[in-house]
Amino acid sequence: MKKLLLFLMLGIFFISLASAEGSIGTVKQNDCIDLYQICPSCSYVNLTAVKYPNATISTMDLEMTQEGNNFNYNFCNTTTSGEHFYTVCGDKDGTEECEQIAFEVTYSGKIMSSSNAILYVPIYLLLGFLFVITIYGINALPNSNATDEEGTIMKISYLKYLRSVLYFVLWMFVVAVFYISSNLGFAYLPDTLIANFFLMLLKISYGLTLPIIVVWFVYIFAQIIDDKKIKSLWERGMYSTNF
Repeated sequence: MKKLLLFLMLGIFFISLASAEGSIGTVKQNDCIDLYQICPSCSYVNLTAVKYPNATISTMDLEMTQEGNNFNYNFCNTTTSGEHFYTVCGDKDGTEECEQIAFEVTYSGKIMSSSNAILYVPIYLLLGFLFVITIYGINALPNSNATDEEGTIMKISYLKYLRSVLYFVLWMFVVAVFYISSNLGFAYLPDTLIANFFLMLLKISYGLTLPIIVVWFVYIFAQIIDDKKIKSLWERGMYSTNF
């Protein structure tokens, strides 16, 4: 768990999330974006190519709409997340020149800044702290009834029921980490690979939660039945061993 939290924090700080130099900004996946170029001395500017994050290049020769010194083209093929580059060519000062400009496609249309990333670090630290405290609490609780050296049950320990409850709390902490990590990945990371990884872990953990709850209740119920048998034997003046 500690290694997982460290991995998440390092990922937040060291994955490059800033827009590339010369970028026109960020657009939400599957939304349209205005590709533009400013050229006061151009009579025309054409969109000639778009390079996608997977390194494929789509060549074209599309005339951009002129509004004063601004040339625009409404681009809607934003199904792939990641950094895109578009090439524009125009007759700047009577000579055709080309320029490549970047834009980013993300799941939410946003890119996390370092200041925003810092806000999420305390969440992971808090979850890590509660995780450690819960493990300490589990180790401090008895896992069975009190017995003597010969294995005779001397006292029924009801605190052992809390031990299994805390195990379930630990599991919910793990699910919470997967949930927060997947949401952060989809909301801010330009590539959904990490987000989909945590989403997969979240779906697996969700699928396992119901069976875990069933096993948890069966286990507690079995302990309650055993303790009732022991109390019944005590009430009849008998001693029970090795329950």
